[in-house]
Amino acid sequence: MDDHTDVLSDPLSPLALDTHCTAKEFDLSSMHFIQSPFNTYHKLLKQAPIYQSPSSGHYYVSKPDYIEQILKDNQAFSSDRVHSFTAPLAPEQIAFLQPLIQGLSKWLLFQDPPKHMPLRRIINASLKHKLLVALEPEIKQLAQTLILDMKQQQQNDVIKGLAYPLPALVISRLLGVPAKDIHLIKKWSDDIAQFMGSTLGATSAIKAQQSVIEMADYLKVILNDKALCASTTVLGSLIQYQQNNNEFSLDDVIANCIMLLFAGHETTTNLISNLWQQLQSHPSQLQLLLDDPSLLKPVIEESLRYDGAVHRLGRITTKDTLIGETLLEKGRRVFLLLGAAHRCPKRYPNPDVFDIHRKPKHLGFGFGPHICPGAALGRLETEIAIAALLEHFPQGDIIEPPQYIHNLGLRAMKSLKIKL
Repeated sequence: MDDHTDVLSDPLSPLALDTHCTAKEFDLSSMHFIQSPFNTYHKLLKQAPIYQSPSSGHYYVSKPDYIEQILKDNQAFSSDRVHSFTAPLAPEQIAFLQPLIQGLSKWLLFQDPPKHMPLRRIINASLKHKLLVALEPEIKQLAQTLILDMKQQQQNDVIKGLAYPLPALVISRLLGVPAKDIHLIKKWSDDIAQFMGSTLGATSAIKAQQSVIEMADYLKVILNDKALCASTTVLGSLIQYQQNNNEFSLDDVIANCIMLLFAGHETTTNLISNLWQQLQSHPSQLQLLLDDPSLLKPVIEESLRYDGAVHRLGRITTKDTLIGETLLEKGRRVFLLLGAAHRCPKRYPNPDVFDIHRKPKHLGFGFGPHICPGAALGRLETEIAIAALLEHFPQGDIIEPPQYIHNLGLRAMKSLKIKL
Protein backbone atom coordinates (compact mmCIF):
# COMPACT_ATOMS: atom_id res chain seq x y z
CA MET A 1 0.00 0.00 0.00
CA ASP A 2 2.94 2.37 0.70
CA ASP A 3 4.12 2.49 -2.90
CA HIS A 4 0.80 1.97 -4.65
CA THR A 5 -0.09 4.73 -7.10
CA ASP A 6 -3.64 5.12 -8.33
CA VAL A 7 -3.91 6.93 -11.70
CA LEU A 8 -7.04 9.07 -11.83
CA SER A 9 -9.33 8.20 -14.70
CA ASP A 10 -10.56 11.80 -14.99
CA PRO A 11 -7.67 14.24 -15.52
CA LEU A 12 -10.00 17.19 -14.81
CA SER A 13 -11.28 15.94 -11.45
CA PRO A 14 -10.82 18.26 -8.43
CA LEU A 15 -8.26 15.83 -7.03
CA ALA A 16 -6.19 15.99 -10.21
CA LEU A 17 -6.26 19.81 -10.23
CA ASP A 18 -5.37 20.27 -6.56
CA THR A 19 -1.68 20.52 -5.81
CA HIS A 20 -2.24 19.70 -2.14
CA CYS A 21 -4.03 16.42 -2.76
CA THR A 22 -2.30 13.48 -4.37
CA ALA A 23 -3.23 10.32 -6.20
CA LYS A 24 -0.66 8.33 -4.26
CA GLU A 25 -2.11 6.01 -1.64
CA PHE A 26 -0.33 6.54 1.67
CA ASP A 27 -0.38 3.84 4.35
CA LEU A 28 -2.09 5.46 7.33
CA SER A 29 -3.59 2.49 9.12
CA SER A 30 -1.33 -0.58 9.02
CA MET A 31 0.50 -1.94 12.05
CA HIS A 32 3.75 -0.96 10.34
CA PHE A 33 2.55 2.65 10.20
CA ILE A 34 1.33 2.57 13.82
CA GLN A 35 4.71 1.32 15.01
CA SER A 36 6.69 4.00 13.16
CA PRO A 37 4.62 6.77 11.52
CA PHE A 38 7.17 9.55 11.25
CA ASN A 39 8.61 8.91 7.77
CA THR A 40 5.06 8.94 6.42
CA TYR A 41 4.34 12.15 8.31
CA HIS A 42 7.33 13.85 6.67
CA LYS A 43 6.21 12.70 3.22
CA LEU A 44 2.72 14.07 3.81
CA LEU A 45 4.03 17.42 5.04
CA LYS A 46 6.24 17.74 1.97
CA GLN A 47 4.06 16.21 -0.73
CA ALA A 48 0.44 16.56 0.43
CA PRO A 49 -0.29 18.69 3.53
CA ILE A 50 -3.92 18.04 2.64
CA TYR A 51 -4.19 14.50 1.32
CA GLN A 52 -7.34 12.83 0.04
CA SER A 53 -7.26 9.04 0.06
CA PRO A 54 -8.18 7.74 -3.41
CA SER A 55 -9.79 4.65 -1.89
CA SER A 56 -11.86 6.18 0.95
CA GLY A 57 -12.23 9.82 -0.03
CA HIS A 58 -11.22 10.88 3.51
CA TYR A 59 -9.02 13.95 3.94
CA TYR A 60 -5.86 13.86 6.03
CA VAL A 61 -4.45 17.22 7.14
CA SER A 62 -0.89 17.52 8.42
CA LYS A 63 0.02 21.21 8.16
CA PRO A 64 -0.33 22.82 11.61
CA ASP A 65 -1.81 26.10 10.32
CA TYR A 66 -4.54 24.20 8.49
CA ILE A 67 -5.28 22.04 11.53
CA GLU A 68 -5.69 25.10 13.74
CA GLN A 69 -7.99 26.69 11.17
CA ILE A 70 -10.19 23.58 11.09
CA LEU A 71 -10.28 23.13 14.88
CA LYS A 72 -11.43 26.74 15.33
CA ASP A 73 -14.26 26.39 12.80
CA ASN A 74 -17.29 24.77 14.43
CA GLN A 75 -19.52 25.78 11.52
CA ALA A 76 -17.79 24.07 8.61
CA PHE A 77 -16.25 21.19 10.58
CA SER A 78 -18.50 19.23 12.90
CA SER A 79 -17.46 17.22 15.93
CA ASP A 80 -20.72 15.24 15.69
CA ARG A 81 -19.07 12.28 13.99
CA VAL A 82 -20.23 9.22 15.94
CA HIS A 83 -22.25 7.91 12.99
CA SER A 84 -19.09 7.90 10.88
CA PHE A 85 -17.59 5.23 13.18
CA THR A 86 -20.27 2.74 12.12
CA ALA A 87 -20.80 3.97 8.54
CA PRO A 88 -18.88 1.05 6.94
CA LEU A 89 -21.18 -1.51 8.62
CA ALA A 90 -24.29 -3.11 7.19
CA PRO A 91 -27.69 -1.47 7.96
CA GLU A 92 -28.76 -4.30 10.25
CA GLN A 93 -25.50 -3.99 12.20
CA ILE A 94 -25.99 -0.23 12.58
CA ALA A 95 -29.54 -0.83 13.82
CA PHE A 96 -28.21 -3.27 16.42
CA LEU A 97 -25.60 -0.73 17.55
CA GLN A 98 -28.04 2.12 18.23
CA PRO A 99 -27.43 2.00 22.04
CA LEU A 100 -23.72 2.61 21.39
CA ILE A 101 -24.35 5.34 18.80
CA GLN A 102 -26.90 7.14 20.97
CA GLY A 103 -24.69 6.90 24.06
CA LEU A 104 -21.55 8.28 22.41
CA SER A 105 -23.53 11.01 20.65
CA LYS A 106 -24.23 12.58 24.06
CA TRP A 107 -20.51 12.95 24.87
CA LEU A 108 -19.20 16.53 25.11
CA LEU A 109 -16.43 15.36 22.78
CA PHE A 110 -18.95 14.93 19.96
CA GLN A 111 -21.12 18.01 20.58
CA ASP A 112 -21.39 21.08 18.38
CA PRO A 113 -22.74 24.51 19.38
CA PRO A 114 -25.08 25.44 20.93
CA LYS A 115 -25.02 22.30 23.12
CA HIS A 116 -21.24 22.22 23.45
CA MET A 117 -20.31 25.37 25.39
CA PRO A 118 -22.74 25.24 28.37
CA LEU A 119 -21.73 21.67 29.21
CA ARG A 120 -18.08 22.46 28.64
CA ARG A 121 -18.26 25.39 31.10
CA ILE A 122 -19.59 23.04 33.77
CA ILE A 123 -16.78 20.54 33.28
CA ASN A 124 -14.15 23.30 33.11
CA ALA A 125 -15.46 24.77 36.36
CA SER A 126 -15.34 21.32 37.98
CA LEU A 127 -11.65 20.98 37.14
CA LYS A 128 -10.60 24.49 38.13
CA HIS A 129 -7.20 25.43 39.53
CA LYS A 130 -8.39 25.46 43.14
CA LEU A 131 -9.37 21.79 42.87
CA LEU A 132 -5.99 20.85 41.40
CA VAL A 133 -4.12 22.60 44.21
CA ALA A 134 -6.20 20.67 46.74
CA LEU A 135 -5.64 17.38 44.89
CA GLU A 136 -1.88 17.70 44.42
CA PRO A 137 -0.75 16.24 47.81
CA GLU A 138 -3.15 13.33 47.38
CA ILE A 139 -1.87 12.59 43.85
CA LYS A 140 1.74 12.71 45.09
CA GLN A 141 0.97 10.27 47.89
CA LEU A 142 -0.87 8.01 45.48
CA ALA A 143 2.11 7.98 43.08
CA GLN A 144 4.49 7.06 45.90
CA THR A 145 2.20 4.25 47.05
CA LEU A 146 1.93 2.84 43.52
CA ILE A 147 5.71 2.86 43.05
CA LEU A 148 6.29 1.18 46.40
CA ASP A 149 3.80 -1.47 45.29
CA MET A 150 5.78 -1.88 42.05
CA LYS A 151 8.94 -2.50 44.06
CA GLN A 152 7.34 -4.90 46.50
CA GLN A 153 5.58 -6.88 43.79
CA GLN A 154 8.49 -6.65 41.34
CA GLN A 155 6.09 -5.12 38.85
CA ASN A 156 8.37 -3.70 36.17
CA ASP A 157 5.69 -2.49 33.75
CA VAL A 158 5.43 1.30 34.16
CA ILE A 159 2.02 1.35 32.47
CA LYS A 160 0.45 -1.35 34.61
CA GLY A 161 2.13 -0.17 37.81
CA LEU A 162 1.80 3.62 37.55
CA ALA A 163 0.83 5.26 34.25
CA TYR A 164 -2.61 3.63 34.13
CA PRO A 165 -3.69 3.42 37.78
CA LEU A 166 -2.61 6.94 38.79
CA PRO A 167 -4.88 8.97 36.45
CA ALA A 168 -7.58 6.28 36.58
CA LEU A 169 -7.75 6.49 40.37
CA VAL A 170 -7.85 10.30 40.30
CA ILE A 171 -10.69 10.62 37.77
CA SER A 172 -12.54 7.78 39.48
CA ARG A 173 -12.33 9.62 42.79
CA LEU A 174 -13.73 12.76 41.14
CA LEU A 175 -16.68 10.74 39.86
CA GLY A 176 -17.33 8.67 42.97
CA VAL A 177 -16.03 5.35 41.59
CA PRO A 178 -14.38 3.18 44.30
CA ALA A 179 -10.67 2.48 43.81
CA LYS A 180 -11.33 -1.26 43.90
CA ASP A 181 -13.24 -0.99 40.61
CA ILE A 182 -10.64 0.64 38.38
CA HIS A 183 -9.94 -2.72 36.74
CA LEU A 184 -13.51 -2.55 35.43
CA ILE A 185 -12.92 0.98 34.14
CA LYS A 186 -9.83 -0.22 32.28
CA LYS A 187 -11.63 -3.13 30.63
CA TRP A 188 -14.53 -0.92 29.53
CA SER A 189 -12.20 1.89 28.39
CA ASP A 190 -10.01 -0.49 26.38
CA ASP A 191 -13.07 -1.70 24.47
CA ILE A 192 -14.21 1.85 23.71
CA ALA A 193 -10.68 2.92 22.68
CA GLN A 194 -10.35 -0.05 20.33
CA PHE A 195 -13.66 0.78 18.67
CA MET A 196 -12.93 4.50 18.27
CA GLY A 197 -9.35 4.07 17.14
CA SER A 198 -9.37 0.98 14.95
CA THR A 199 -10.70 -0.35 11.67
CA LEU A 200 -11.84 -3.67 13.11
CA GLY A 201 -15.51 -3.18 12.28
CA ALA A 202 -18.47 -4.98 13.85
CA THR A 203 -16.55 -7.05 16.40
CA SER A 204 -14.99 -4.04 18.13
CA ALA A 205 -18.28 -2.13 17.90
CA ILE A 206 -20.23 -4.89 19.66
CA LYS A 207 -17.63 -5.10 22.45
CA ALA A 208 -17.71 -1.32 22.85
CA GLN A 209 -21.51 -1.32 23.02
CA GLN A 210 -21.51 -3.97 25.74
CA SER A 211 -18.97 -1.98 27.75
CA VAL A 212 -20.93 1.27 27.37
CA ILE A 213 -24.08 -0.50 28.59
CA GLU A 214 -22.23 -2.02 31.56
CA MET A 215 -20.67 1.34 32.45
CA ALA A 216 -24.07 3.02 32.31
CA ASP A 217 -25.61 0.39 34.59
CA TYR A 218 -22.67 0.74 36.98
CA LEU A 219 -22.96 4.55 37.10
CA LYS A 220 -26.73 4.42 37.73
CA VAL A 221 -25.94 2.73 41.05
CA ILE A 222 -23.48 5.48 41.96
CA LEU A 223 -25.99 8.18 40.98
CA ASN A 224 -28.49 6.72 43.46
CA ASP A 225 -26.13 7.71 46.28
CA LYS A 226 -27.20 11.33 46.77
CA ALA A 227 -24.59 12.03 49.44
CA LEU A 228 -21.82 10.75 47.16
CA CYS A 229 -23.07 12.87 44.26
CA ALA A 230 -23.03 15.96 46.46
CA SER A 231 -19.49 15.26 47.72
CA THR A 232 -17.78 14.63 44.38
CA THR A 233 -16.90 17.79 42.51
CA VAL A 234 -17.39 16.73 38.90
CA LEU A 235 -20.33 14.41 39.41
CA GLY A 236 -22.08 16.90 41.68
CA SER A 237 -21.65 19.66 39.09
CA LEU A 238 -23.13 17.52 36.33
CA ILE A 239 -26.10 16.56 38.49
CA GLN A 240 -26.69 20.22 39.38
CA TYR A 241 -26.52 21.17 35.71
CA GLN A 242 -28.99 18.43 34.82
CA GLN A 243 -31.45 19.61 37.47
CA ASN A 244 -31.33 23.16 36.10
CA ASN A 245 -31.55 22.26 32.39
CA ASN A 246 -34.50 20.26 31.16
CA GLU A 247 -32.86 19.42 27.85
CA PHE A 248 -29.97 17.71 29.69
CA SER A 249 -31.26 14.32 30.86
CA LEU A 250 -29.96 11.76 33.33
CA ASP A 251 -28.79 9.77 30.31
CA ASP A 252 -26.69 12.80 29.32
CA VAL A 253 -25.13 12.82 32.79
CA ILE A 254 -24.30 9.13 32.56
CA ALA A 255 -22.90 9.46 29.03
CA ASN A 256 -20.58 12.29 30.03
CA CYS A 257 -19.45 10.45 33.14
CA ILE A 258 -18.48 7.58 30.85
CA MET A 259 -16.62 10.06 28.64
CA LEU A 260 -14.76 11.51 31.62
CA LEU A 261 -13.82 8.09 32.98
CA PHE A 262 -12.54 7.12 29.54
CA ALA A 263 -10.84 10.34 28.44
CA GLY A 264 -9.80 11.28 31.98
CA HIS A 265 -7.10 8.64 32.06
CA GLU A 266 -6.41 7.40 28.51
CA THR A 267 -4.50 10.49 27.36
CA THR A 268 -2.54 10.87 30.60
CA THR A 269 -1.61 7.19 30.73
CA ASN A 270 -0.08 7.52 27.28
CA LEU A 271 1.56 10.84 28.06
CA ILE A 272 3.32 9.41 31.13
CA SER A 273 4.51 6.24 29.41
CA ASN A 274 5.52 7.97 26.16
CA LEU A 275 7.50 10.60 28.06
CA TRP A 276 9.36 7.99 30.08
CA GLN A 277 10.20 6.11 26.88
CA GLN A 278 11.47 9.33 25.29
CA LEU A 279 13.69 10.16 28.26
CA GLN A 280 15.18 6.67 28.27
CA SER A 281 15.78 6.89 24.52
CA HIS A 282 17.60 10.23 24.93
CA PRO A 283 20.04 9.79 27.82
CA SER A 284 21.62 13.22 27.39
CA GLN A 285 18.22 14.87 27.83
CA LEU A 286 17.44 12.62 30.79
CA GLN A 287 20.68 13.72 32.43
CA LEU A 288 19.79 17.38 31.89
CA LEU A 289 16.51 16.74 33.69
CA LEU A 290 18.20 14.87 36.54
CA ASP A 291 20.62 17.78 36.92
CA ASP A 292 17.83 20.36 36.84
CA PRO A 293 14.39 19.09 37.97
CA SER A 294 12.88 22.51 37.18
CA LEU A 295 12.93 21.41 33.53
CA LEU A 296 10.15 18.90 34.18
CA LYS A 297 7.34 21.21 33.04
CA PRO A 298 8.98 22.06 29.68
CA VAL A 299 9.85 18.37 29.26
CA ILE A 300 6.15 17.55 29.34
CA GLU A 301 5.41 20.14 26.64
CA GLU A 302 8.19 18.80 24.41
CA SER A 303 6.89 15.27 24.93
CA LEU A 304 3.42 16.36 23.81
CA ARG A 305 5.02 17.69 20.64
CA TYR A 306 7.63 15.03 19.95
CA ASP A 307 5.42 11.93 20.25
CA GLY A 308 2.26 12.93 22.05
CA ALA A 309 -0.55 10.88 23.48
CA VAL A 310 -2.97 11.80 20.66
CA HIS A 311 -1.86 11.62 17.03
CA ARG A 312 -5.18 12.08 15.23
CA LEU A 313 -8.48 13.93 15.65
CA GLY A 314 -11.55 13.69 13.43
CA ARG A 315 -14.14 16.07 12.02
CA ILE A 316 -16.93 15.97 9.40
CA THR A 317 -17.30 18.72 6.78
CA THR A 318 -20.74 20.34 6.89
CA LYS A 319 -20.24 22.31 3.66
CA ASP A 320 -17.71 22.74 0.87
CA THR A 321 -14.84 24.61 2.51
CA LEU A 322 -11.61 26.04 1.15
CA ILE A 323 -8.54 25.33 3.30
CA GLY A 324 -5.45 26.88 1.77
CA GLU A 325 -5.84 26.07 -1.92
CA THR A 326 -7.83 22.88 -1.34
CA LEU A 327 -11.60 22.61 -1.50
CA LEU A 328 -12.81 20.08 1.06
CA GLU A 329 -16.12 18.63 -0.04
CA LYS A 330 -19.21 18.57 2.16
CA GLY A 331 -19.94 15.33 4.04
CA ARG A 332 -16.34 14.06 4.10
CA ARG A 333 -14.40 12.76 7.07
CA VAL A 334 -11.36 14.88 7.89
CA PHE A 335 -8.52 13.49 9.98
CA LEU A 336 -6.21 16.01 11.62
CA LEU A 337 -2.79 14.41 11.99
CA LEU A 338 -1.43 16.10 15.11
CA GLY A 339 1.55 13.74 15.14
CA ALA A 340 2.52 14.95 11.67
CA ALA A 341 1.91 18.63 12.45
CA HIS A 342 4.34 18.34 15.35
CA ARG A 343 7.10 17.32 12.93
CA CYS A 344 6.61 20.34 10.66
CA PRO A 345 10.07 21.94 10.21
CA LYS A 346 8.60 25.36 9.43
CA ARG A 347 7.07 25.54 12.88
CA TYR A 348 9.53 23.37 14.83
CA PRO A 349 13.20 23.64 13.76
CA ASN A 350 14.90 20.23 13.80
CA PRO A 351 11.54 18.59 14.56
CA ASP A 352 12.94 15.07 14.91
CA VAL A 353 15.17 16.18 17.79
CA PHE A 354 13.84 15.67 21.32
CA ASP A 355 14.93 18.91 23.00
CA ILE A 356 13.76 19.53 26.55
CA HIS A 357 14.76 23.21 26.30
CA ARG A 358 12.29 23.73 23.48
CA LYS A 359 9.11 25.63 24.36
CA PRO A 360 6.77 24.47 21.63
CA LYS A 361 3.36 25.81 20.75
CA HIS A 362 1.88 22.36 20.25
CA LEU A 363 -1.53 20.79 19.61
CA GLY A 364 -1.13 17.97 22.10
CA PHE A 365 -4.35 18.76 23.95
CA GLY A 366 -6.17 19.97 20.87
CA PHE A 367 -6.95 23.55 19.90
CA GLY A 368 -9.92 25.91 19.75
CA PRO A 369 -13.35 25.32 21.32
CA HIS A 370 -12.70 21.62 21.93
CA ILE A 371 -9.31 21.96 23.62
CA CYS A 372 -9.09 19.32 26.35
CA PRO A 373 -10.79 20.54 29.57
CA GLY A 374 -8.63 18.15 31.60
CA ALA A 375 -5.30 19.41 30.23
CA ALA A 376 -4.18 21.00 33.51
CA LEU A 377 -5.02 17.84 35.46
CA GLY A 378 -3.21 15.69 32.90
CA ARG A 379 -0.11 17.87 33.11
CA LEU A 380 -0.15 17.74 36.92
CA GLU A 381 -0.52 13.95 37.02
CA THR A 382 2.28 13.53 34.48
CA GLU A 383 4.60 15.85 36.38
CA ILE A 384 4.00 13.96 39.63
CA ALA A 385 4.37 10.54 37.98
CA ILE A 386 7.63 11.37 36.18
CA ALA A 387 9.09 13.01 39.30
CA ALA A 388 8.30 9.86 41.29
CA LEU A 389 9.87 7.63 38.63
CA LEU A 390 12.99 9.79 38.56
CA GLU A 391 13.23 9.59 42.35
CA HIS A 392 12.91 5.81 42.56
CA PHE A 393 14.23 4.63 39.17
CA PRO A 394 16.62 7.32 37.86
CA GLN A 395 18.23 4.69 35.63
CA GLY A 396 14.97 2.94 34.80
CA ASP A 397 16.26 1.47 31.54
CA ILE A 398 13.65 0.04 29.21
CA ILE A 399 14.35 -3.67 28.80
CA GLU A 400 12.35 -4.36 25.63
CA PRO A 401 11.39 -2.28 22.57
CA PRO A 402 7.92 -0.78 22.88
CA GLN A 403 5.09 -2.38 20.91
CA TYR A 404 2.20 -0.09 20.11
CA ILE A 405 -1.51 -0.87 20.27
CA HIS A 406 -3.27 -0.72 16.90
CA ASN A 407 -5.07 2.54 17.55
CA LEU A 408 -5.23 5.24 14.88
CA GLY A 409 -5.92 8.10 17.29
CA LEU A 410 -4.01 7.34 20.46
CA ARG A 411 -0.26 6.73 20.65
CA ALA A 412 -0.47 3.89 23.13
CA MET A 413 2.04 1.21 24.09
CA LYS A 414 1.02 -2.28 25.16
CA SER A 415 3.55 -2.24 27.98
CA LEU A 416 6.69 -0.43 29.10
CA LYS A 417 8.98 -2.70 31.08
CA ILE A 418 11.96 -1.27 32.91
CA LYS A 419 14.88 -2.48 34.97
CA LEU A 420 13.85 -2.12 38.61
